[in-house]
Amino acid sequence: NLYSIKEVHCESVDASSTLSSSKNTYNTKNLTDNNPSTAWVEGEKDNGKGVEITFNFKEGSESIPDIIEIIPGYAKSNSAWQSNNRLIEFKMELLGTEASDDIVEHFNVVLSPSKHKPGSFFILIYSNHLQNMAVDRFHKLKITLIETDAGEKYNDCLLYTSPSPRDVE
Repeated sequence: NLYSIKEVHCESVDASSTLSSSKNTYNTKNLTDNNPSTAWVEGEKDNGKGVEITFNFKEGSESIPDIIEIIPGYAKSNSAWQSNNRLIEFKMELLGTEASDDIVEHFNVVLSPSKHKPGSFFILIYSNHLQNMAVDRFHKLKITLIETDAGEKYNDCLLYTSPSPRDVE
């Protein structure tokens, strides 16, 4: 194996909207809890278009991810996956140093998740977008929901990143 993968732990995760539920907890901690049967859920009345999730990292190359793994729906079961919306397009922004939240790089990601069973996608941030910039020039990774594939029962968009953004050594 040419590369080894290590987990990079973000300091915190923020979302512009989160579903409040008396039965389940769908908060941002579920995005990085190393349990794909949990998920963060947006709290909008529609499919969540425009909702933002921000992963906050310490400055410096030791804590910045090269790869992020995304499960774009509710992976708790095949039934949960089919019942809820699945994320199919999002904008990813890399934000500048702690002194500035200027956008260093941005790009759209389009996924094609199965309607029938959960699956994950690996987004290679480093190889696609960091070749021409210093690796420590950003400290936040922001995801903005653009488009979802409709669930059979609920109009909520759920998301999980597993286990947390990763770094290739």
